[in-house]
Amino acid sequence: MKLRKRIDWKNELNDIVTRNNGTSSRRPNAVSSYATQKKRRENLFSAFADLRTLGYKLESVRNIKTKHVRAVVRYWIKEGQSPSTVQNKISILRVFCGWVGKGGMLPESQYLVDEDQAHHVTRSYVASVDKSWSGKDIDFEAKIKQIAESDTTGSCTASRSHGKAWGSPRMACAMNMPTNGMRIGLASKPR
Repeated sequence: MKLRKRIDWKNELNDIVTRNNGTSSRRPNAVSSYATQKKRRENLFSAFADLRTLGYKLESVRNIKTKHVRAVVRYWIKEGQSPSTVQNKISILRVFCGWVGKGGMLPESQYLVDEDQAHHVTRSYVASVDKSWSGKDIDFEAKIKQIAESDTTGSCTASRSHGKAWGSPRMACAMNMPTNGMRIGLASKPR
Protein backbone atom coordinates (compact mmCIF):
# COMPACT_ATOMS: atom_id res chain seq x y z
CA MET A 1 0.00 0.00 0.00
CA LYS A 2 1.34 3.36 -1.07
CA LEU A 3 1.13 6.18 1.46
CA ARG A 4 0.32 9.58 0.09
CA LYS A 5 2.13 12.58 1.39
CA ARG A 6 -0.43 15.07 2.67
CA ILE A 7 0.10 18.46 1.08
CA ASP A 8 -0.66 21.57 3.10
CA TRP A 9 -2.74 23.73 0.75
CA LYS A 10 -1.47 26.98 2.26
CA ASN A 11 2.19 26.11 1.70
CA GLU A 12 1.46 24.84 -1.80
CA LEU A 13 -0.50 27.99 -2.68
CA ASN A 14 2.22 30.16 -1.18
CA ASP A 15 4.85 28.42 -3.33
CA ILE A 16 2.80 28.90 -6.52
CA VAL A 17 2.03 32.54 -5.75
CA THR A 18 5.64 33.35 -4.79
CA ARG A 19 6.94 31.74 -7.99
CA ASN A 20 4.48 33.42 -10.37
CA ASN A 21 3.09 36.55 -8.73
CA GLY A 22 5.70 38.99 -10.05
CA THR A 23 4.75 38.39 -13.66
CA SER A 24 2.16 40.41 -15.52
CA SER A 25 -0.88 38.50 -16.72
CA ARG A 26 -0.92 40.33 -20.07
CA ARG A 27 2.71 41.05 -20.95
CA PRO A 28 5.21 38.23 -20.47
CA ASN A 29 8.29 40.42 -19.84
CA ALA A 30 6.54 42.96 -17.59
CA VAL A 31 6.46 42.93 -13.81
CA SER A 32 3.29 43.33 -11.73
CA SER A 33 3.10 46.16 -9.23
CA TYR A 34 3.45 45.39 -5.53
CA ALA A 35 -0.19 46.38 -5.04
CA THR A 36 -1.30 43.85 -7.68
CA GLN A 37 0.88 41.15 -6.14
CA LYS A 38 -0.53 41.82 -2.68
CA LYS A 39 -4.12 41.83 -3.97
CA ARG A 40 -3.59 38.54 -5.83
CA ARG A 41 -2.07 36.85 -2.78
CA GLU A 42 -4.85 38.02 -0.44
CA ASN A 43 -7.66 37.10 -2.85
CA LEU A 44 -6.26 33.66 -3.65
CA PHE A 45 -5.82 32.71 0.00
CA SER A 46 -9.30 34.07 0.72
CA ALA A 47 -10.85 32.15 -2.20
CA PHE A 48 -9.34 28.83 -1.14
CA ALA A 49 -10.33 29.45 2.49
CA ASP A 50 -13.90 30.16 1.28
CA LEU A 51 -13.84 26.89 -0.66
CA ARG A 52 -12.89 25.02 2.51
CA THR A 53 -15.71 26.82 4.36
CA LEU A 54 -18.08 25.56 1.66
CA GLY A 55 -16.89 21.99 2.22
CA TYR A 56 -14.49 21.67 -0.73
CA LYS A 57 -11.33 20.40 0.91
CA LEU A 58 -9.09 20.16 -2.13
CA GLU A 59 -6.16 17.83 -1.64
CA SER A 60 -4.07 20.18 -3.76
CA VAL A 61 -4.81 23.72 -4.95
CA ARG A 62 -3.82 22.49 -8.42
CA ASN A 63 -6.98 20.34 -8.41
CA ILE A 64 -9.23 23.38 -8.77
CA LYS A 65 -12.05 22.88 -11.27
CA THR A 66 -14.77 25.05 -12.78
CA LYS A 67 -17.30 23.64 -10.27
CA HIS A 68 -15.17 24.97 -7.42
CA VAL A 69 -15.01 28.44 -8.95
CA ARG A 70 -18.78 28.40 -9.57
CA ALA A 71 -19.39 27.51 -5.92
CA VAL A 72 -17.13 30.23 -4.54
CA VAL A 73 -18.60 32.85 -6.91
CA ARG A 74 -22.12 31.99 -5.72
CA TYR A 75 -20.84 32.30 -2.15
CA TRP A 76 -19.40 35.77 -2.83
CA ILE A 77 -22.68 36.88 -4.40
CA LYS A 78 -24.63 35.54 -1.42
CA GLU A 79 -22.28 37.54 0.85
CA GLY A 80 -23.35 40.67 -1.03
CA GLN A 81 -20.05 41.54 -2.68
CA SER A 82 -20.30 44.08 -5.51
CA PRO A 83 -20.13 42.97 -9.16
CA SER A 84 -16.78 44.68 -9.67
CA THR A 85 -15.30 42.91 -6.62
CA VAL A 86 -16.59 39.54 -7.80
CA GLN A 87 -15.24 40.18 -11.31
CA ASN A 88 -11.82 41.16 -9.93
CA LYS A 89 -11.69 37.97 -7.86
CA ILE A 90 -12.70 35.86 -10.88
CA SER A 91 -9.96 37.55 -12.89
CA ILE A 92 -7.39 36.68 -10.22
CA LEU A 93 -8.60 33.05 -10.20
CA ARG A 94 -8.29 33.06 -13.99
CA VAL A 95 -4.64 34.17 -13.69
CA PHE A 96 -4.04 31.48 -11.05
CA CYS A 97 -5.49 28.81 -13.36
CA GLY A 98 -2.97 29.92 -15.99
CA TRP A 99 -0.16 29.51 -13.46
CA VAL A 100 -1.15 25.88 -12.74
CA GLY A 101 -1.56 24.94 -16.40
CA LYS A 102 -5.35 25.31 -16.68
CA GLY A 103 -5.38 28.53 -18.68
CA GLY A 104 -8.62 28.11 -20.63
CA MET A 105 -10.57 26.40 -17.88
CA LEU A 106 -12.79 29.28 -16.76
CA PRO A 107 -15.55 30.57 -19.02
CA GLU A 108 -16.69 34.20 -19.10
CA SER A 109 -17.97 35.46 -15.77
CA GLN A 110 -21.69 35.36 -16.62
CA TYR A 111 -21.43 31.62 -17.35
CA LEU A 112 -20.16 30.91 -13.85
CA VAL A 113 -23.56 31.78 -12.33
CA ASP A 114 -27.21 31.05 -13.05
CA GLU A 115 -29.00 33.30 -15.55
CA ASP A 116 -30.88 35.14 -12.82
CA GLN A 117 -27.57 36.01 -11.12
CA ALA A 118 -25.71 37.23 -14.22
CA HIS A 119 -26.19 40.86 -13.20
CA HIS A 120 -24.08 40.13 -10.08
CA VAL A 121 -20.97 39.54 -12.19
CA THR A 122 -21.56 42.19 -14.85
CA ARG A 123 -20.40 45.74 -14.31
CA SER A 124 -22.70 48.56 -15.29
CA TYR A 125 -21.09 51.72 -16.61
CA VAL A 126 -24.38 53.59 -16.99
CA ALA A 127 -26.08 55.22 -14.03
CA SER A 128 -29.34 53.51 -13.17
CA VAL A 129 -30.31 56.03 -10.47
CA ASP A 130 -30.10 59.82 -10.68
CA LYS A 131 -28.00 60.86 -7.70
CA SER A 132 -27.73 64.54 -8.61
CA TRP A 133 -29.11 67.27 -6.39
CA SER A 134 -31.67 68.26 -9.01
CA GLY A 135 -32.71 64.62 -9.36
CA LYS A 136 -33.35 64.48 -5.61
CA ASP A 137 -35.21 67.84 -5.61
CA ILE A 138 -32.62 69.63 -3.48
CA ASP A 139 -32.56 73.43 -3.85
CA PHE A 140 -28.88 74.20 -4.45
CA GLU A 141 -28.99 77.88 -3.52
CA ALA A 142 -30.88 77.22 -0.27
CA LYS A 143 -28.38 74.46 0.65
CA ILE A 144 -25.38 76.78 0.01
CA LYS A 145 -26.93 79.49 2.19
CA GLN A 146 -27.51 76.91 4.94
CA ILE A 147 -23.86 75.79 4.71
CA ALA A 148 -22.60 79.41 4.61
CA GLU A 149 -24.30 80.15 7.93
CA SER A 150 -22.07 77.66 9.70
CA ASP A 151 -19.01 77.24 7.45
CA THR A 152 -17.65 79.85 5.02
CA THR A 153 -15.04 77.51 3.59
CA GLY A 154 -17.58 74.76 2.95
CA SER A 155 -19.96 77.10 1.14
CA CYS A 156 -17.12 78.46 -0.95
CA THR A 157 -16.06 74.95 -1.91
CA ALA A 158 -19.62 73.85 -2.65
CA SER A 159 -20.38 76.94 -4.72
CA ARG A 160 -17.11 76.52 -6.63
CA SER A 161 -18.00 72.92 -7.43
CA HIS A 162 -21.27 74.19 -8.87
CA GLY A 163 -19.48 76.84 -10.93
CA LYS A 164 -20.54 79.92 -8.97
CA ALA A 165 -18.27 82.24 -7.01
CA TRP A 166 -20.86 83.62 -4.56
CA GLY A 167 -18.94 86.81 -3.98
CA SER A 168 -15.71 85.14 -2.85
CA PRO A 169 -12.61 85.56 -4.96
CA ARG A 170 -11.95 82.58 -7.20
CA MET A 171 -8.34 82.35 -6.02
CA ALA A 172 -9.43 82.17 -2.38
CA CYS A 173 -12.05 79.55 -3.22
CA ALA A 174 -9.48 77.50 -5.08
CA MET A 175 -7.23 77.66 -2.03
CA ASN A 176 -10.18 76.83 0.26
CA MET A 177 -9.21 79.87 2.34
CA PRO A 178 -11.78 82.61 1.70
CA THR A 179 -10.71 84.61 4.75
CA ASN A 180 -7.15 84.85 3.41
CA GLY A 181 -8.50 86.34 0.20
CA MET A 182 -10.32 89.01 2.19
CA ARG A 183 -7.26 89.76 4.32
CA ILE A 184 -5.01 90.50 1.35
CA GLY A 185 -7.63 92.60 -0.40
CA LEU A 186 -8.74 90.16 -3.09
CA ALA A 187 -12.29 89.82 -1.91
CA SER A 188 -14.98 91.44 -3.91
CA LYS A 189 -18.13 92.81 -2.41
CA PRO A 190 -20.96 90.30 -2.04
CA ARG A 191 -23.34 90.48 -4.98
